[in-house]
Amino acid sequence: MDPAVAGLKKKGLRIDSINVREHPEAAKQHSVRRLPTFIYYLDGKEVRRASGNMTATELLQMWRKPLFWPVPAP
Repeated sequence: MDPAVAGLKKKGLRIDSINVREHPEAAKQHSVRRLPTFIYYLDGKEVRRASGNMTATELLQMWRKPLFWPVPAP
């Protein structure tokens, strides 16, 4: 396992891994075209996706980035 992912798991983030060689159907189901692929789900829906090697800081930014931009008051 990648050290960045292992470190984030130790900090309490829920990160699940799928070995696409052992489970090619999962790669197809989630439209994984490049490894590694990180998919952020919220309430069972994909809200963000990133592919390629990422540092722990980049992964944390992916989780912390606001999902919706604030709408200005009228």
